[in-house]
Amino acid sequence: MDLVVERIRAAVHFGYFLPGDQLPPERDIAEILGVSRANVNQAMKTLRDEGYLVSKRGPTGAAIVTSLKKPAKKRQDELLKNKAQFHQLMEFRAENEALAASLAAQRRTQADLQAISASIELMATCEDAARFRRYDLEFHLAVARASNNPYVEHVVQLARDHLFLLIGDFNDVILSSTLNAHRKVYLAIKNADSAGAEAAMRDHLTESEQEFSSDFS
Repeated sequence: MDLVVERIRAAVHFGYFLPGDQLPPERDIAEILGVSRANVNQAMKTLRDEGYLVSKRGPTGAAIVTSLKKPAKKRQDELLKNKAQFHQLMEFRAENEALAASLAAQRRTQADLQAISASIELMATCEDAARFRRYDLEFHLAVARASNNPYVEHVVQLARDHLFLLIGDFNDVILSSTLNAHRKVYLAIKNADSAGAEAAMRDHLTESEQEFSSDFS
């Protein structure tokens, strides 16, 4: 049950499900995650209690993502008590994503470049913070995949899972600075500039840490 809760929370934090979106039927979620329907049902109850979901009246009893105000307040309170954890996580993330960018510059394919570029273009055209966060995730995972090292890809995903389960929607995404930073990383990867890609990713994540920190300093 805990696994189901964590997976759905992460999907909401990453922007795969936005406020107002309807989740798939419980039987579909159970099949996708390889768990029992009872586990999914209990997970949905937990997420409703936490303020992530609300039940839509009707024969299907669909689960709808809320405005997330209740869980955001809880995460804010927790983050204020765990500043050290946040900085440790950002340190871990910077080291691994800088490595991912460096390797991507050496090993990227044309398909990798297209995936990275597409995520940036999608970010540039959206005004919604939740969707922006979704495309931000796609950018970082596309860079990690371009490293052609499954272990690097795994730890990049792991760090982002922990980070966004910690901060959720607490931070107001800085769209312009994030876009500019992503473009610099992409250009270095495209030009096969390994050192430049590593430096650009480090600069990006240092700036991100400062932006996040300003919300709870």
